[in-house]
Amino acid sequence: MARRKLNNYKPQVAQENSFLQRYIYDKKLSINEIKIFKAILSKVKYNDSLFQDSYVIDYSTLDIAGVPNRNRYKEVEKSLIKLMNTFVTIRKEDRERLDDPILKKAKGERKLGLIRNDWTHEKKSSKIVVTIPDILKPFFLELADKEYTIYHLENLSSFNKMHELKLYELFARWRNRGYFNITLDNLRDYLEIEETKYVKYASFKTHILVKAIEKITNNTNLSVIFRELKKNGEILTTNKGPGNKVFSLEFVITDKEKFNKENYITKLFKNTDGIEYIILDIDEEENGNLLLKLYDKKASAVTGLSRPITKHEFLQSVIVDWYILIAKKPFKELKK
Repeated sequence: MARRKLNNYKPQVAQENSFLQRYIYDKKLSINEIKIFKAILSKVKYNDSLFQDSYVIDYSTLDIAGVPNRNRYKEVEKSLIKLMNTFVTIRKEDRERLDDPILKKAKGERKLGLIRNDWTHEKKSSKIVVTIPDILKPFFLELADKEYTIYHLENLSSFNKMHELKLYELFARWRNRGYFNITLDNLRDYLEIEETKYVKYASFKTHILVKAIEKITNNTNLSVIFRELKKNGEILTTNKGPGNKVFSLEFVITDKEKFNKENYITKLFKNTDGIEYIILDIDEEENGNLLLKLYDKKASAVTGLSRPITKHEFLQSVIVDWYILIAKKPFKELKK
């Protein structure tokens, strides 16, 4: 079956609050089940204070989210059943936000499905109508009232592994600040990497970290680079010798959709030929690629690159040089 042609509509989804996060991730949903749930979330109008009785999604929305179209009808049915049977527990600490007469009288916890069991899935029209339990509406509407991370649903389309999606949402959460630091152990816990898998950092870096960042950088709005730090906060330059182990990772995130070329004028750029240049001007083409006007310090001449480069190619060269090769000290000392 051919994929549907997408229009210019770009549905957005809010990164879940802690209440919803502990269910969509803790219940071991598959990557496609989560994408379908995200597609439902994308229908919630985050600038609206009203909650609809039901939400309609169709296969074009699932295309945007990157849900495979092979055996789609059966797979969507299975996913909806799984979401329906993913039980949410309304705990004592959640009651304060709810106006529910049953909870006010009950002493125990209340359990209900993440979506209601009266959804419809029309095979001929490919239309899916989903309703959310009334008691959960405050937790969905809360996303409209607070500054939760909003991103386009299409940014999830290339992910087929859970750690890729979780890493993207972690980077999206910090994109406005532009950087963050996390210990290796905490990152492994966040990604739910089993203790017996990728035990050596080299294996974790190769099979999890580098591959996921490459996919995120090539297929989403974010460009990410990272560096390794020792326990004392110094940049790791070698893995040999006592104390030369990776303790934490420092990530630098750039939102390519909010790229501001003025931030990089007069910064240093190191081309593939190894020569350092000063950036004089940047011209952004319609496709997002960049043409650079550079000053060759060695030759004392104005020059340029032989071809346009992508924003990620540019950011790799500039940020790596600026924060690591020039400063040669931890990023946290440069954040003033």
